[in-house]
Amino acid sequence: GFGIRTPQQAAEAARLADGAVVGTALVDTLAASLDEDRRARPETVRQVLDQVRGLAEAIRAG
Repeated sequence: GFGIRTPQQAAEAARLADGAVVGTALVDTLAASLDEDRRARPETVRQVLDQVRGLAEAIRAG
């Protein structure tokens, strides 16, 4: 991967390319939100969606 994890990094990548791949960053956020049994917590979806929203907004504002 390219190590794109933050909105600032995504915006910079999008200025130089047609888009930005952020898969590992999303997987990391998802994994960090799981409980000790590796199951989703009530806030898991919100955390991932918040990250997606922040990355998308940064790319659009680019």
